[in-house]
Amino acid sequence: MNYEEAMNFIQNTNKFGSVLGLDNIKELLERLGNPQDQLKVVHIAGTNGKGSTLAFLAGIFRESGYRAGRYVSPASFCYEERFRINEENNFERRFVLLYGKNKENFRRDGKRRDVTSDNV
Repeated sequence: MNYEEAMNFIQNTNKFGSVLGLDNIKELLERLGNPQDQLKVVHIAGTNGKGSTLAFLAGIFRESGYRAGRYVSPASFCYEERFRINEENNFERRFVLLYGKNKENFRRDGKRRDVTSDNV
């Protein structure tokens, strides 16, 4: 598994369009062991000021000893800029590791597998 193969998977899923509702994402999260239940999240929404608010809070969290991750959509320049942990761009390595460990969870075979982000 390499970065190009993982990105091809993501890009190929876009050709099917979006599916309304939460059933698919709930099923995927269940297959992954509901990792969202182990996260503390600040959701920033609105029309103006999201980027500066995000930067301000991320700085506070980092200085307080927390890892601060972010997801921003849409991306301005490239797909990789959507994801940051402590403002570092290690997206390619992390993405390939997580996708490689969990790619079977994205299939519709109904089998549940636990996600792991160890060493990512």
